[in-house]
Order: sequence, then C-alpha cells, then structure tokens
Amino acid sequence: MIPYFLTFDHGLADLYDLYPQRSCVFGNEIEFPLFYAEMDLSALILDPYPELEPVLFRLFSVRAAEERDQRRIKRSCRATSIIPDLERRLSAFEAD
Repeated sequence: MIPYFLTFDHGLADLYDLYPQRSCVFGNEIEFPLFYAEMDLSALILDPYPELEPVLFRLFSVRAAEERDQRRIKRSCRATSIIPDLERRLSAFEAD
C-alpha cells in the first residue's frame, strides 16, 4: 500500500485516481484474489468494446491463473537446476 495521503508527488496522486481498485480478498480457501472495484469496469470496458469479453474472460479466469502458476513453477525448477553448474564454471574461471 502506497502511503498516498502523505505524497506530494502529483504524478502518483494522478495515477492513484486512474486506478479505482482499492481492495481485494485473498487467502485461506480463496486461491484467487477477489477484487472490489469502485466503478463498473464492465460498463467502462465491455460496453464500448464487447469483442474483448471472450479474451478478458480467457486471460483472467481462475484456470488461466493456475496455468500461469504451473508455468512459473516449471521455469523456477529449470533455473534452480542449472545453478550448481554455473557455480562450478565460475569457480573454474576464477581458478584460471
């Protein structure tokens, strides 16, 4: 949480006003954050651009979030598996 009420940064204050999202619920059995917007985002986005609806629901679904998490875990595992080899190469490089 940015201490908005203490800022003298006009750009930050303007940015804060552009994003009306002020709260969400997350934790325990809720594995996906539930946001409570202060404006009707559906009217703001989907009414003028109805063709975005299938794309947004596909990208921001619970299933899509789970798939991103799985890909993130796989990438993390690949990165940690090469660390010992990189450390060995660095040690050999420093010894030369």
